[in-house]
Amino acid sequence: ARLLRGSVSLQLLPAASRLHLEVRAPRTVDIEAHSATQPLLVYFIDDEPTMRMVYGSWVRSPSPLHPDSKVFPPPDLPAAETDEAMRGFAGHVLAARPRPSCVVLDQNLRSQVMRRENATTGTEIATALRAGGYKGSIVIRSANVSQKVINEYLSAGASAVMQKDEPRERLVQLIVEAGGALPKEFASDSEQEAGLLVGEHEGIWGSVSDAEERAAILSEFRRGVRRTLAELG
Repeated sequence: ARLLRGSVSLQLLPAASRLHLEVRAPRTVDIEAHSATQPLLVYFIDDEPTMRMVYGSWVRSPSPLHPDSKVFPPPDLPAAETDEAMRGFAGHVLAARPRPSCVVLDQNLRSQVMRRENATTGTEIATALRAGGYKGSIVIRSANVSQKVINEYLSAGASAVMQKDEPRERLVQLIVEAGGALPKEFASDSEQEAGLLVGEHEGIWGSVSDAEERAAILSEFRRGVRRTLAELG
């Protein structure tokens, strides 16, 4: 019912109980086959090393995500090759066998060569993926989630939009709502809301369980802030 935007009601009567299921389907739903115990294969792309480290931690066990989930671009590439890897992401997804159940796109993928420009954008990638026949979920993450911007993302082919500070559990919920199946041991209706790197159990930070990993990500985050401030200066 939730997938098709419907409703469920339960009526308790003296002699019996009545369960009523009503579904209105204003849109078609593409549901790719997933086993109830099969982890979700997800590809991520982000220009910031900090976010790529967070995504890497999301994939590592225990996780509802398949261990073959990938984070792009690969680390330690020269700046020009990093830009090419970001621009080539859609082609990599379309060539993958099997294709991922979901892709998570940063909207502004900043060039590592021309730091004040984008190498590409999430909407450009989403458009290329849909044009290439990709039917999985496309989630765009952005700091700007105004209704106007969300509509632009959805028009480009996105299935959903996430704020930058939302945790892995929110991503899994969006995938399930779009037709994916979640392994039973990870099923949860709970949501977490908080800021980026503000507390040990908050937001995307709360999805990183290993203390050394948290310390490494925080160190990279600080380096990124210093780098940005140096560029602005």
